[in-house]
Amino acid sequence: MVKRFLEYAAAFERAYAARDFAALAPFFGEDACYEIHAPGETRRLHAGREAVLGYLAFVTEHFDRRFAERRLLHVDGPHLHESEVTTHGIAVYRLPSGECCHLPMTETAHFRGAEIVRLVDRLSPGAWHEMKHFVGAHPELFSPELLEPTG
Repeated sequence: MVKRFLEYAAAFERAYAARDFAALAPFFGEDACYEIHAPGETRRLHAGREAVLGYLAFVTEHFDRRFAERRLLHVDGPHLHESEVTTHGIAVYRLPSGECCHLPMTETAHFRGAEIVRLVDRLSPGAWHEMKHFVGAHPELFSPELLEPTG
């Protein structure tokens, strides 16, 4: 499963570069869900493979791509526990002004066979606050829809 997770991670970066998240469909079960957890916030949930892929396309287009630079820093993992693969990292984004946004998170992929059936991003206590700050401070760049609860 670790190998499959690493294949997914590499495919994600290719999909991001090509703006083609449909290419990730083979990695997700039809009933897959994607959850975003942030302390003190409502859980964000996207249920069903098409909803997951649609949200990944939306959030990368309306958040990640609004920055001049996006770097993903690996901190720890991947670790396998039963049918789950967990990794820890920090997404670092930089605006043209030099202002940076740091989003430490833990990502866990729950597998059924070779398919991800549940993908969970757990943001650190300060990460959601920092994301909210950037969205609020730069309305010319970011849609407030990024912060709306789902599911």
